[in-house]
Amino acid sequence: MAVLNDYKMVASRAIKHLTLAQSIIDPNNTIVVNLSDEQKARYGFYYLAIQAITDIADYDDITEGIVDTEFNSTFYGRRETDEGIDAIYIDNNTNHISLFNFKYRARFNIDQQQNLNETILSTKYLSVINTQNNDLTGKLHQATDTILSCLNSNEEWQITFYVVSNENHPIPTEDRNLQQMKTIYGINIETIGLDDICNLISDRPTDINAKVILPKDALMSYSENSLDSRKSYIMRLNLVELIRITSSDANLRYNASIEDTAPIAECDIDMSVLYDNIRGFLSRSGFNKNIESTLKLNPSKFFFYNNGITIVADSIQVTEINAQTKYKIELSGFQVLNGGQTLRTIHEFNKKDKNNLIQYLSKAEVLVRILNVTDIAEKNRIGEFTNSQNSINLSDLRSTRPEQLALEQFLDDHNIHYVRKRGNVGREQNKYYKSTISMSRMGQILLAKKGKPEQTSNKKSAIFDSYYSDLFEDANLLSRETLQTIELFNKISSIYRQSQYETTEQKKFYVLYILERFQIKAEIIAIIEIFEEYVSQFIKEKQLLLSPSRVLIRTDFKIWLDEQLTKIDM
Repeated sequence: MAVLNDYKMVASRAIKHLTLAQSIIDPNNTIVVNLSDEQKARYGFYYLAIQAITDIADYDDITEGIVDTEFNSTFYGRRETDEGIDAIYIDNNTNHISLFNFKYRARFNIDQQQNLNETILSTKYLSVINTQNNDLTGKLHQATDTILSCLNSNEEWQITFYVVSNENHPIPTEDRNLQQMKTIYGINIETIGLDDICNLISDRPTDINAKVILPKDALMSYSENSLDSRKSYIMRLNLVELIRITSSDANLRYNASIEDTAPIAECDIDMSVLYDNIRGFLSRSGFNKNIESTLKLNPSKFFFYNNGITIVADSIQVTEINAQTKYKIELSGFQVLNGGQTLRTIHEFNKKDKNNLIQYLSKAEVLVRILNVTDIAEKNRIGEFTNSQNSINLSDLRSTRPEQLALEQFLDDHNIHYVRKRGNVGREQNKYYKSTISMSRMGQILLAKKGKPEQTSNKKSAIFDSYYSDLFEDANLLSRETLQTIELFNKISSIYRQSQYETTEQKKFYVLYILERFQIKAEIIAIIEIFEEYVSQFIKEKQLLLSPSRVLIRTDFKIWLDEQLTKIDM
């Protein structure tokens, strides 16, 4: 359970996120400077939570998706109704629509639970989607138009409604009212409280060490070759022991002969063991429900049904004990590289009921690989290869590559904050960054620059797959030209937001593409106006019943646009 210090940490981190978003929402620092710390934390909480929950790392994208009345009134002077929805994110790459309802409490109460009544207010917006009666205004109207266009297409789309707060106790997902909302509106619902937020944004502290005692038949060693003195191991581990060695209690982790299991039934996971784990937030998913189901119905089958866990450790010491009948294994500086979902679900299941430990978890075992690896590059490769077998964002898989680390350092040297991993708020807590850009956004910019703006939104995975080498392994990437391209894109974003036109990420990539490819000598606003006119013209000529955002991902529009642009003499 989260405590007061956790609440303060989240508030502090939220303020940092608002500071990083300031170049977008308040470039002249005329608004943020007059906000109270409470207001800064409240608005910054939007950015913190959305980054932690989704794959969005760019403050630009998050800002465009925030439809909250108070936020848009504060920063843009537009008081538009939000119908109980604070933010929207439409992912064309995964065909997933995320709706957010935020509640930020200015005071910490250890017993505070999310207010169901406030959540139910969001049904006003869900009814709009259900009835397709879009009589809304402003950003919410524009986003809803796109949502309805997606839902009315022949593609399969899913909607998840996230109820997020800094309160200690989220609404149970089994709540009758939430289940009724799921049924009526055909959506998924996730409730996220302070504990979840703390886990998602936790920083890595000191190295994690632990001790395990196993029977001899539960351990097998492996060496790459006969000359290698370092050994790795495969072991069969009881889930009670797995919970113990990954707990937040350092003394408990090292007490391999514990007899009273009560402390284990009440312990929390130390999220730092997952620090290098690249899997994002997937709590309460169908996968996790299957894990719980197996534990309850067939705990003895868990070993067969689960893929296991991969751990890397700086040091593994194995000693024969008890007249050579058992092994004592001492792990130093270990991390879970694969199996993070499994580990978190097991811990959550343990915390649900203190009886689960003895009744179910003590009867289940899991396969654990412990690899003796100290080289950082090798750890990154293991993390990439073992996780590539699962459903993980390719951008996350690439985040620890040497070229990404080099780009992060290069941009940091030029006061640009490069977000390789969601939730990262910079190398130095108090450093001023003139702008922020995520790894995903960088890839989109490079792809647009190379002539493929139509693929920047719905083909994100290709950026970190088939296009990756061409985009990020370019010898000229760490250059002034890259800095100029980032600056140009930021100017396009700023001018688009101040224009009369609806702003979407893909529109900005198209304008960047036009400026880079055709070298048209005109003001950015003039290019935007020309582009918007072409979009409208294409929709009329083709007699399309699609929103502009859906048109921009079409290859035939890109081909048609190129034909028109070659005729321009500017």
